[in-house]
Amino acid sequence: GIGSLINSTEGVLFVEMALFIDDDSNKYISLSDTIGENSVQIDFDYSSSRLQYVVNSGNVVQCNIKVSYSGTSMDKFALKWKENDFAVWLNGVEIGIDTSGLAPIGLNTLMFSSPSGSNNFEGKVKQLQVYTTALSDTQLAALTS
Repeated sequence: GIGSLINSTEGVLFVEMALFIDDDSNKYISLSDTIGENSVQIDFDYSSSRLQYVVNSGNVVQCNIKVSYSGTSMDKFALKWKENDFAVWLNGVEIGIDTSGLAPIGLNTLMFSSPSGSNNFEGKVKQLQVYTTALSDTQLAALTS
């Protein structure tokens, strides 16, 4: 449990990583509560050549951002969550936003899989950080550049 290090009402999950090969499987990194009803997750979906950023609060999808992505190079991602303010940043550029939704509550678990424990992440992680505040656009651009 890393609940004391996570602020559920707002925050940023930052990861610098590279996926292994394109093998048509989904790969996840997630923050969640102990039962998975509240979560912040990124899903790398090779079969659709995209990444999907999903936030659940009370087992209801609050944010669902899908953007094109298919790569195995070292990239920097930042996932921001705050009520009515969700964003995905990739290598210094904001690539997706959602301006409507509730923040998750009770986040206390970091997993290299989906919140249910399936679809393990397969790749290299150079760094991973969790911020307890939703960073500004300027800060997110600098962090992911």
